[in-house]
Amino acid sequence: MENELESKRVDVVRKLLMMSANKRIPLSKIYHNRLLFGIPEDFRDRVAEYPDYFRVVIEDDGKRVLELVNWDSSLSVSALEKEFMVAEDKVKKSIQISYETRQSIGVGYGG
Repeated sequence: MENELESKRVDVVRKLLMMSANKRIPLSKIYHNRLLFGIPEDFRDRVAEYPDYFRVVIEDDGKRVLELVNWDSSLSVSALEKEFMVAEDKVKKSIQISYETRQSIGVGYGG
């Protein structure tokens, strides 16, 4: 249960980084907005546990910035899009047109 919650929190941060302009957000900004996103206070310390997802970059001014390491296409699909894709598949499966009907209305290969 705790690992599942941790995984969801990591995905939230990954999505935030994916929405950012350069796939980077200052760690201080994530910390200050952590309650809005359900991110624990010690997240900055846990970042090193996820090298496949995050990298901490120190800018010239000393600011620590969290950077996304790998883009995950599955996270870039909204819940609304997922719902639509499921609905679209249901519609496609429910509409079955016989071969003869397709030919008579000109739908199909070479028709």
